[in-house]
Amino acid sequence: YMEWAHATSKDLITWEEQPMSLYPDANGSMFSGCIVADTENTSGLFPNGKGGLVALLTADGNGQRVKIAYSTDEGMTWKKEDRVVADWEDDPLGNRDFRDPKVFRWENKWFMVIAGGPLRIYSSDNLLEWKCESAYPDLHTECPDLYPLRADDGTVKWVLSRGGRYYKVGDFAQKDGAWTFTP
Repeated sequence: YMEWAHATSKDLITWEEQPMSLYPDANGSMFSGCIVADTENTSGLFPNGKGGLVALLTADGNGQRVKIAYSTDEGMTWKKEDRVVADWEDDPLGNRDFRDPKVFRWENKWFMVIAGGPLRIYSSDNLLEWKCESAYPDLHTECPDLYPLRADDGTVKWVLSRGGRYYKVGDFAQKDGAWTFTP
């Protein structure tokens, strides 16, 4: 089984191992994911209203799904929510390979690229309820990332990293009412 390990450093050279952060649960092992700073408490998970860190992680068991955990102490400890926020069973492509969520904020909205095979792009206002914006059955990748870069002429281009080995450059915008990446 897989779990999320934890180490801390004051200089990024010397590391001290900490207790494991996230263990397998009824949904399976804890595969890859990402952590975002929910500084505006859009999730409502932070009672102090100041926000904190939210982890979106792949649970792997009988198909893959995305769960969340949150930290109020800068990542030292985590509380896993007993909810699935995105599930392969609701995937428009119906593919059980539904992993490696990478989340970013753009235009006052959260976006998640997810793959483990075909790429999908989801959106959310609160990190808890996700809607599929677009799916790409012929664009396969692992551990995707999608981020903007300003070109020399001042235009913004989007880079789709396909697991660090391959990439595509294009546009990320609403097209026919759905957020879409166009290489």
